[in-house]
Formats: sequence, C-alpha cells, structure tokens
Amino acid sequence: MPNALPPRSSSELSESRSRHREQEAAWMVEQSDLRSLLDRTHDVDLSTINYIAGVDISFFPGTDDACATLVILSFPELKVTCEASCHTTLTLPYIPTFLAFREIPALLPLFDMIPREFHPQVVLVDGNGELHPRGFGIASHLGVVTQLPTIGVAKTFLNVDGLTKRSVRALVEEKKAAVRATDIGDTKSSSVVALRLQGESSKVKPPHA
Repeated sequence: MPNALPPRSSSELSESRSRHREQEAAWMVEQSDLRSLLDRTHDVDLSTINYIAGVDISFFPGTDDACATLVILSFPELKVTCEASCHTTLTLPYIPTFLAFREIPALLPLFDMIPREFHPQVVLVDGNGELHPRGFGIASHLGVVTQLPTIGVAKTFLNVDGLTKRSVRALVEEKKAAVRATDIGDTKSSSVVALRLQGESSKVKPPHA
C-alpha cells in the first residue's frame, strides 16, 4: 500500500487557495470577454441543417484520465454518420461554473478529426449554456470558439438570478399537463435562457437545454 501523503501546512493551504482565487479571477475576465462575442440569435433554420453533433467527456473512475468523444448524426434521420474520440488527461482542476476551461481543450481537436463534408451545423454539449451565473457556460463557450450554434444539455440545475429548483419545479407543474417543454426565463432580463424538457416517463429526470 502506498504511503499516505503528509498533510499540507496552513501556509501551503493558504497559498493554494490564493492561487485558485487568482485563477478564477482571470477566468472570469476571459468569460466576460468571450461572452461579448456570443451570438444570442436563437433562430436556426432547420432546412439548412444536415448534420448535428454531440460532445461529451467521460472519466476513468478516480482519475483525471478521460475519453473525449464527438458523434455526428444526419438530420432529420438521426443516423450516426461518423465519430471521433481521443484519450486525454485533464490537468486543470474542476471548479464549478468554470468547466469550459477544463474540458474544451480536450474537445476542440475532435472537430478537426471529422471529415469536412460531415461538419455539423449545430452542436449539443453536455453542460450549461446561458443558464449560468455569468451567462456563459461550457456550451456558450464552445459555441464562441468554434463559431457554431450550440445547445447545452444539463442534468443539474444551477440557481441563477433568482431562478431556483423550487420556482422552476412550480412552473413545470403548472404547465406540464399542456406541454412537454417549459421555458425558463432570466428574472433580470426577462429573456428565455433555458428549456426544461419532460419525457414520456415521469421517472426520467428531465434535462435543461
């Protein structure tokens, strides 16, 4: 059995926290700069879409080793046409609301591995888009750097700008008899920042797109 690492001193812990704060501050500035480039036009002409993509990263348990994958489907047939994967080791720590800085460097090379004729017109991303404390989650971030329309598909709801799980759940309960999707609006700007989807089975936890 390997020897346990000695506990870090209070000065080492303080230095580590200071580095994290500095890193987060720099990332917040970069997020703000990139968000200014975000195209919030939500209108996509479905007749122009031939291929859609889905991207995700899966980790080997207990490690930072992962497999990043991009899958291309034809539209509207939804047939898999090609896919690309690569093994990677993520060196940056996971910090909530800064997921893009950890995962996007592993996702970008996948787009270069796809034949040009199959390049997607829309990309689905495992994570949040504008439903984010600073309005710029991993899906929005990936959209800006790839110049492609993206849709974030999140399993976990983030409490943002007055939106809470309780308030969204109440809204869904109010509308679920009539619709399978519920708009989630930003309380500050009154704009729609997400859509909560409900499947046929009530046992399935609905995603936020």
